[in-house]
Amino acid sequence: MESRTGSGADALLVRHGVAQSRVHRGQWWRAECAVALDRWRRAAADTGRRGAEQFEFRVRRDAAHLVERIAEELTADAARLSDRWGAPLPRPAPDDPPVGPVPPPVLRRPPLETALLAVIGLGFALGVALGAGRLLSDVGVPGLLAGGAVGVLTALWLVFARGLLHTRAVLDRWAAEVAATVRSHGDAVIVSRSAALEVDLLVALRRRTRE
Repeated sequence: MESRTGSGADALLVRHGVAQSRVHRGQWWRAECAVALDRWRRAAADTGRRGAEQFEFRVRRDAAHLVERIAEELTADAARLSDRWGAPLPRPAPDDPPVGPVPPPVLRRPPLETALLAVIGLGFALGVALGAGRLLSDVGVPGLLAGGAVGVLTALWLVFARGLLHTRAVLDRWAAEVAATVRSHGDAVIVSRSAALEVDLLVALRRRTRE
């Protein structure tokens, strides 16, 4: 009777220990994903229009590293809990759920947005050209040409700046999507491995009690 009582108490302690480990690892995982997302967003804010491919490569590389790290940390947690209870190392970890696919960022603007930007840029350039032309009207034809040049340069700058902001906004949203996918994967791995670990420890505890 005492053996059964002790075994039941040990089983509760095992479950409690696994639950604590799962909660701790879940908090750690959320913090790691938040740090990674913050780093990616800061990188996106500094990325030029031609740096999108390099940014995507870096984010995917970091995401793969995060996936490997959560697996390593959970394996270490399992080893610590097994050692605490004097149980053999659990069976090899079950196959982790796959990481959801994340398509590459779509940097190309919709045709309607592109056309609208062209119209706005043209109107803005015309306004600047007329304003500069009036200021330089005393110079004559050279003043009109200079005003037109200022308008064209302003339009080009506007298009470039808008394109750069669009690229950075797309990369920021894409990085958030990657972070959410990786975090969801890690959450699923934590739950599945914790459940498998609890079963293995309880089986080992039951065998030891019978002996």
